[in-house]
Amino acid sequence: MKDFTNKVALVTGAGSGIGRASAEAYARQGARVHLVDRDPDRLAEAAASVAALGAAAAVTHQADCAEREAMEALAAEVLAQEGRVDLLQLGVGVIIAGAFEETSLEQWQRVVDVNLWSVVHGLRAFLPSMLDGDDAHVVIVASLAGLVGFPYTSAYTATKFALVGLAESLSLEVAGRGVWVTAVCPGAVSTNLMRDGELNLPGQSEGAIRRAVDRFAARPDRVARDILGAVRRRKSLILPSAEALPLWLLKRASGGLFDSAARSLTSRIRRFTSR
Repeated sequence: MKDFTNKVALVTGAGSGIGRASAEAYARQGARVHLVDRDPDRLAEAAASVAALGAAAAVTHQADCAEREAMEALAAEVLAQEGRVDLLQLGVGVIIAGAFEETSLEQWQRVVDVNLWSVVHGLRAFLPSMLDGDDAHVVIVASLAGLVGFPYTSAYTATKFALVGLAESLSLEVAGRGVWVTAVCPGAVSTNLMRDGELNLPGQSEGAIRRAVDRFAARPDRVARDILGAVRRRKSLILPSAEALPLWLLKRASGGLFDSAARSLTSRIRRFTSR
């Protein structure tokens, strides 16, 4: 997709973080942007910013993307208004972190509903209308945690691995039908994910992780620029930025070495925080 002028871009999770930054990036290119979020205050603030940046349209939709009926109603509304969606970005997410045995089935259900089912519902609602067109694109926002496993994030990591696999499979399935698919796998990003999430980490590790994220996390607008470039070039995968890329490269080069180092680090964290 070289020219975004008057293209219809629908972005879930558009109230903040990567979703908002992406909506703003599409606005600067003159797209007709539909912003979807469950938080009305964040949604209104993001829409005002998008409108001020030159979007051909800035339309808001308050919806819970984890609910099938909500996504079906959203698709019916948008397609009635626009007749099509050229760019579908699915990126709502939640994190619940803690030891596997301390993570309840209800918490697992919430993570799976928000991170995975929201994407499935979005694809089922919008993808059929995008097939066999001229130049459509689907962006699925996953994570470095969809490429590399991390301790104490089993539910989150499971859903992000699922999203990467879904994007890869779907990209092959729709090849030649006018739709391209990109999986986005950033490392830590300065968003509301950690602030809104439930973290139950051992000892003092939660504070250390939050401080590390605050210090090293990428800005959402940086990720949004990468997404914009990937859509233009029809890239299937956006890898982590330079700060996090070595983790993925180490795993690919030597899975055994990565696993050994990760286990050692996790053991040290457990011993340190249990004192």
